[in-house]
Amino acid sequence: MDAGLLPQSFDDYRSVQFWDGFFRARKAKAFEWYGEWQQLRPLLAPLCTPGKRTLVIGCGNSELSADMCARSTAADV
Repeated sequence: MDAGLLPQSFDDYRSVQFWDGFFRARKAKAFEWYGEWQQLRPLLAPLCTPGKRTLVIGCGNSELSADMCARSTAADV
């Protein structure tokens, strides 16, 4: 990630102005905090099995939950 997008302090995480600027600078490109589905698949795929439900809390503009749903066998993501 561009170092210019990193917060200067922990208080920035609470700032609407910081987040507006962050997403404006990324030009609507998804931001994955932990990694993309292809990277996380070995860890997450075994947990995404039929009959299991997954709750994604606060996904921002991440594509991870959509990718999990499209590429796993879990019915509810």
